[in-house]
Amino acid sequence: MALYNLYAEQSVLGSILIEPESILVANQFNLCVNDFFHPQHQIIYNCIKKMDGQDMIKLANEVKATVLDSPCVDDLFVDASDITLDTTPSPSIQTGFAPLDAATSGGLNFGTLTVLTGSPGSGKSTFLKQILANALSLGFNSFLYSGELTAQMALDWFYKTVSNPIHLSFGVNSFGKTIKVTEEGVSQINKWLRGKLFLFSKNAQADETNISTVIEFLAVKKNVKLFVLDNLMTIECRGTDKYEKQINVIKSLKNLAKNYNIVIILVAHSNKNSIMRSEPHVFDISGASEIANLSDYILTATRDNDRDNETTILLLKNRITGLIKKHLQLKFSPDRKRFYTDAKLELECDYGYGEVYEQESFC
Repeated sequence: MALYNLYAEQSVLGSILIEPESILVANQFNLCVNDFFHPQHQIIYNCIKKMDGQDMIKLANEVKATVLDSPCVDDLFVDASDITLDTTPSPSIQTGFAPLDAATSGGLNFGTLTVLTGSPGSGKSTFLKQILANALSLGFNSFLYSGELTAQMALDWFYKTVSNPIHLSFGVNSFGKTIKVTEEGVSQINKWLRGKLFLFSKNAQADETNISTVIEFLAVKKNVKLFVLDNLMTIECRGTDKYEKQINVIKSLKNLAKNYNIVIILVAHSNKNSIMRSEPHVFDISGASEIANLSDYILTATRDNDRDNETTILLLKNRITGLIKKHLQLKFSPDRKRFYTDAKLELECDYGYGEVYEQESFC
């Protein structure tokens, strides 16, 4: 199989057409017609080689004039005065954690990409499930991709997080205390989630193409507004090395968020340097620096080993309002599978899955 690169061939020809002097560089490297794989490129380069300097300059000017006169160029820019500034608050999805929503001016804005990082066991998945539950309670359809847990395992934890105390059953076995959601609770939560929460199929390949296709379809056909991807390392991406792969997927997710006006949250692991820092940094994310550069919000989760059941969420980047370095101190309830602040509002929250009974008229 011949080795070729379409974009490389186009770039070489384009450079010569824009700057005719570039042909001298091509001659220095003995570039010939047969070095091009595509027949049409061979024909173009063969014609270029037969031209003298003046003919090349004339051709280059004609190409530039054709491009500049093309009506397609008008679609590439807008007049600044034609843009209407919207002074109303940007629509967003509240996380359900009041201090974080206050720091982000009402929650995670539509059209944004959020990266959540942190060491293993810091509580990232639980934190995300509460954000999912809150989004669903506000009427926003949602999607969950869990690359480390099966759908059943992810839902089992989610059901326990969502459940009200009346639907939690506690027991003890040889391994210790157990918690189950009652059959009635499961039934009511299932009805509540019907057509609202979607999970990535276990039978599908978790790659960049399939993930992007699912996001586009659900955003358009199912009005899904929140997409949680847990985590980046389990998504197969195109590219020659891990950094190029990560850059491709992060750019793809960023474009999807903007094009479909949705909220995407992506989990990414911390790198080894984060252990050495006394204070977390945006570039503690493992992998390419573009992950931090392209994200709109960056949150990091840390757990203090000296304090059981406590996690700190730190807002490291906030492209929307610029407010950063805000700490969210969370305690964890093993019985409710929930994080909560000192006010305990999150612990007592009813996400609204229960059946609503209407009083019948006596008339």
